[in-house]
Amino acid sequence: MSGAISPGQALRQTFPKMTSTLPDPIRALPTDIAPSSSEEDAHLLRLQGYLRDDPDNEFLLAEAFDAALACGQWSIAAQYVRQAFALRPDDAKWTLRKAHLHMATADFDLARRELESLAYRSDARSELSDILLHDLSFIDLHRNEVAACVSRLTPRMALTRDMVERASAWPASLVSLWLRALHRQGELQNALDWLQAWPIDETEWPPEIAGVASLVALDAQRLDCAQRWSDQALRQPERSGGPRSAEAWLTQASLALLMHDTARARHCAGHAAALRPEEGRVISTSAFIDLQTGQFEMARAGFLRALRLMPRHIGTWHGLGWTQVLQLDLPSAQSSFESALSLAPNFADSHGALAVVAVLRKDPSTAQNRLRRATRLNPANLPGQIAKSILDGTITDASALQQHLQHLVSVHPEEGASWAVDQG
Repeated sequence: MSGAISPGQALRQTFPKMTSTLPDPIRALPTDIAPSSSEEDAHLLRLQGYLRDDPDNEFLLAEAFDAALACGQWSIAAQYVRQAFALRPDDAKWTLRKAHLHMATADFDLARRELESLAYRSDARSELSDILLHDLSFIDLHRNEVAACVSRLTPRMALTRDMVERASAWPASLVSLWLRALHRQGELQNALDWLQAWPIDETEWPPEIAGVASLVALDAQRLDCAQRWSDQALRQPERSGGPRSAEAWLTQASLALLMHDTARARHCAGHAAALRPEEGRVISTSAFIDLQTGQFEMARAGFLRALRLMPRHIGTWHGLGWTQVLQLDLPSAQSSFESALSLAPNFADSHGALAVVAVLRKDPSTAQNRLRRATRLNPANLPGQIAKSILDGTITDASALQQHLQHLVSVHPEEGASWAVDQG
């Protein structure tokens, strides 16, 4: 949800002299925007001074609008929109800026209305087509209308011969948004297949594309690609002052957890959190780090917070459930694993986890039933193996159980492919 490209960044690719910076798409609420730097504030003040001397300078107005939006100064940005429309009533580019201001303040209904009005205008359709497509699709994704987002983008992103020949002309913002939409839809293999067919060598991918691709690869269990693409994204600092791919940082955090390097995992998760403090997956990843380091109360609070943002995320339900097991809060653990099971009734790990809870609650009959179901679905599922070890007496005390459970969350810190389930 940084590698995530804002509508403003898409705009800059088409109109280098007409910039319009938006907050990160996943962080569209004003309260989520990091405080502006003193340099950004000073830049805005300088532009305000220039405009006092030259109030009708349209280039200065555009630059000042950019600066106000970057600083979160919504009322100042709105003032510049009004000034611009006084000079050029109903100007298409300023209508687009007005839509971006609505998006920055999380008024997506008004933003969509302005964007759709542009889509019907002949003076805007051809010149702004990719930007309008990006912004409308971005709103779909932000509002968790994932299928609508994929459907809207599909005609433009289809890898027909004509499209392949012009692939280098695709804005990076559209490609990364397309991959993000497929990822949210759970179409991991389709996303990887698309990348393989895309005739741009991976060494030439912009950081935002490499970052999103790395997270797709991670969730598809393509760890080699996940490592390579996240490394590439983080080797390419953006002009704004360093690597800003939240997806790449999340991928690196998860890979570090798999290697039991919790210090590295926390470092990477911290970078992701600085970019997207209110994204569910960022919070959940930090909670998995807390779980693996034995900070159960912090882990539990983190998982609960993440689930408020993405209640259909199976991996997070499992993280919460195992935390509750380790806290010996078995009724709550059972409820968490049942929530996970309701989202994917044939996920073996959920049945295996419920078998563990049942045997700990002294209900061997239920445990055996759950274990048989888990084993039929996937004989190698680790929760089922733990339940079996408790039932046959291999695990005999709380210390041994905790050791096995910690091994479980370190081997599969995010429940593998369960991350691909709709996060809405």
